Amino acid sequence: MSDTDFPASEFSLDMPYFKTMCYLFQKDYPGAKATYDAFCLIARQTTWYRVEDYYFAVQNYITGMIQLKDHSAVMEHLKHIYDPAICTQLDHNFREPEEILLRQYPVSPENTTSFAYRELIRLHESYNREQQRCVIDQAGNLKDVFSA
Repeated sequence: MSDTDFPASEFSLDMPYFKTMCYLFQKDYPGAKATYDAFCLIARQTTWYRVEDYYFAVQNYITGMIQLKDHSAVMEHLKHIYDPAICTQLDHNFREPEEILLRQYPVSPENTTSFAYRELIRLHESYNREQQRCVIDQAGNLKDVFSA
C-alpha cells in the first residue's frame, strides 16, 4: 500500500475522512456528520473539480443514517440519486459498521511496515485513548444545568 492508497489522500483530505470513518465505526452518526460536513466544505472550496461523487454520496449516506437509522432504507433512497457503482461501493463499505475500517484500510503483510500504515495505526490508537480519557457524564452535566 502506498501513501496515496488511503481514501481521500489524492486531494490531501485523508485524515478528516479517516476521522469520519472512526465515528461511523462507532455508529456515532452525528459526530461523523459534523466531521464530514467540514470535509466536504474544504473539498468544495479547494479541490471540488477533482472530488469524486462517491465522497459526496458518503455525506448523504451519513445524513440518511441520522434520519432513518437503517442502512438498507438509506441505500434504497440513494439508489435513486447515485450511479449503481457508487451505491455498490457505499453498501460494501458501510453495511457493517464494525468492518468500515477494514474494508477501506485493508491490512496485508507487505503493507504493515509502510510509514502510512504505521501512522494510521498510531492515529487510531490515539483516537481510542482520547475517547477513553474524555468520557462525558451526561447525567452529571444535566444535573448541573438544572441546579443553576
